[in-house]
Amino acid sequence: MPKIGVFLVGATYLDVIMHVNTFPHEDSKNRAQRVEQRRGGNAANSAEVLGQDPRTKVWYMSSMPSQVASKVLLKTLEENNVRTEACVFHPKQLTPPQAYIIAASDSGTRTIVSHSTLPDITVEDFIKKFDAACMRSSSDITELACPFRWIHFEGRGPDVYKMIDYVESVYIRQGWRHKLTISVEFEKGDRPGIKTLLQQADVCFFSKLYAETLGFDRPEDFLSSIGDYCKPR
Repeated sequence: MPKIGVFLVGATYLDVIMHVNTFPHEDSKNRAQRVEQRRGGNAANSAEVLGQDPRTKVWYMSSMPSQVASKVLLKTLEENNVRTEACVFHPKQLTPPQAYIIAASDSGTRTIVSHSTLPDITVEDFIKKFDAACMRSSSDITELACPFRWIHFEGRGPDVYKMIDYVESVYIRQGWRHKLTISVEFEKGDRPGIKTLLQQADVCFFSKLYAETLGFDRPEDFLSSIGDYCKPR
C-alpha cells in the first residue's frame, strides 16, 4: 500500500526516570519506588508512534553519538518502522545525551535535569541528509513527486529557521508547497531566535514551560497573545 511521508527532526536522549512518592527536599537522601530507563525526546517519541500507522512512512533525523552508542536509542524506532538513515552520527562521542527525571506521584510533576555534549545538526548536514531522504523515500510514497507531506522540527535554535527556509525553497520550486504541512515544537522560550520560527510554522506546538517563560500562567491568555505572531489561520 502506498504511504504518506513524514519527516521529523529533534534531539534524542537516554532517559533515566526515578519514580518517588514525594519530591525530595534539597540535600536529603531518598529511595525511589522504581527506576526505568528508556529512549526519550519529543520528536523521537512522536516518530515511534507514527511509525506504527501502516499508512505512513516515517523518517527521523537527530544528532547522535557513535553508531555503537546509538544502538540502544534507535532500536525501538527501527522496530516500529522508523527510518533512521538521516541521523547524523559523531564517532568520537561515546555516550548519548542523558536526562534524569524525578517523577513525583503525589503532585504528578516531572522534574528534568538533562546533559548533552553533542553538537546540534548543522544546516549543511540537514540539507545533505534531507535531500538523500527525499530521493530514497520516493518508492514508498503515495505521490511520488512529493516525498514528505508533513515535516516537523523541534525549535532548538536559529539554524532551524534556515532548515525550514531550505525545505520551503525546494517545495515552492517544485510546486509542492500547498501539499506540505510544516510544524514546529516550542518547548523552551529562552532559546535564541526561537520566536522567528512562529511565522514559518503551519502548525505550532507549545509547552506549558514555553508559556510560563513568556510570563503567562493561563493557556487562554497565552494563546490569545501568541496568535498575533503566528501565520494567519
